[in-house]
Amino acid sequence: VESGEFDATLLALAGLNRLGLAHHATAILETEDFLPAVGQGAIALVTRAADDETLGHVSPVIDAATTVALACERAFLTVLDGSCRTPIAGHATLTKSGGLSFRGLVLAVDGSDCAETMSAGSPEDAVAIGQAAGRVLLARSSPKVQMQFTLAS
Repeated sequence: VESGEFDATLLALAGLNRLGLAHHATAILETEDFLPAVGQGAIALVTRAADDETLGHVSPVIDAATTVALACERAFLTVLDGSCRTPIAGHATLTKSGGLSFRGLVLAVDGSDCAETMSAGSPEDAVAIGQAAGRVLLARSSPKVQMQFTLAS
């Protein structure tokens, strides 16, 4: 961009921070305006289920809010049968009042069509909220958008 080869680029602020280049960022895209892909920013730790020693070591870094949000987002993605090749966005957050809020979006590959949904409920119902949102978008989206889910499978 600095050399004029490109007019603009889209980069993660975390990466720019690590490189000491955050001062080059001209805009930070908020999730209200630019919904992320499902699971963005979450780090997964996989352990053996019966390995209590390892579970004890990793439990201090497990974030309960992230666990709930990711369960909702992944349930949404599962219903849509999406992959990293399908334009699906979803973001779940715990609200200040203790509830769970979810917003999901599916797009046509060429950006010509989209469908969006928002839902909320109890964090205990995270998976059900995500699944219901996925079913809503399957029913609401156009055949052009739905076709890509069939192709991605």
